[in-house]
Amino acid sequence: VTGEREKAVEYYLKALQGKTGDANDKAHILMDLGVVFGEMEEYERAVFCFREALNINRYILNAYVNITLAYVKMEDYEKAAVYGAIARRAFPDLNGQLNGLAERCLFDKEYLRAQKISELVLALAPWNKNARRNLLESRRRLQEAPESSRDATDDLPGAKK
Repeated sequence: VTGEREKAVEYYLKALQGKTGDANDKAHILMDLGVVFGEMEEYERAVFCFREALNINRYILNAYVNITLAYVKMEDYEKAAVYGAIARRAFPDLNGQLNGLAERCLFDKEYLRAQKISELVLALAPWNKNARRNLLESRRRLQEAPESSRDATDDLPGAKK
């Protein structure tokens, strides 16, 4: 699969080099390239592509969602909140996607990350019951975790020490 993604990147980069016409086409190529970078877990490059697409056409609403999710993956919750506020207006299900990610983190015992994602959802939608439940559950599990688990949780990327 990785080889296929690298070929896709190569294809999209060639398409961008040859694109001298319609700017909107270039924006959509950048969006596709950003998605591939996201799948490759190269989130900074993905964000760059999504931002470049928005510089061309600020009405590509899916770019705001993609940037939000990339910042969540990079654990930059402040930037995720900024883009998430914009994205949520166009895509009300963004909260559902983020809640699903928080639930996955709970399942994977990444309690601190689940807590941060749930806090982000509540900042965007304070009435969100699922986010409130995920937040309470992550806090409960962090408190119940043995000292050795807490230390491991502190080692998560983005954890403050």
